[in-house]
Amino acid sequence: MSRCDDNLISDKAKVNLESIQPLLGVSLRDEELALLEPADNGDVGAQTELAIIFLSQEQPNNATYWLKLAAKKNSTAMYLLGRCYVDGIGIEQNDDLGLMWIARAAANGCFIAQIQMQAIKSKICHHDAPII
Repeated sequence: MSRCDDNLISDKAKVNLESIQPLLGVSLRDEELALLEPADNGDVGAQTELAIIFLSQEQPNNATYWLKLAAKKNSTAMYLLGRCYVDGIGIEQNDDLGLMWIARAAANGCFIAQIQMQAIKSKICHHDAPII
């Protein structure tokens, strides 16, 4: 087995995370850097945390990448992805998709999304605007 083969795990190359940190475009502390591997392995909690870090460091394209992955199973990620669509952050602005993701987050227990959906329903009943 060659040295290259030793670095492959299920068709993924193992990379020393510290060596690629300068390429990430953000400054990550050790505990944040440690989220990359579990996030890459499908841990939706780690994916959501990374997205929040990227949002806080004004890297919205990186954030929406992780949010799209995490939103399959995580209500906080669903909500944040919805807000990104509504506000056009890191993704093309789309109120319909944004509202869909916020509603899905509310249905899956995200408290903030539930409050926003209640406000939207109230606005619809009273014909007020804006609703988001």
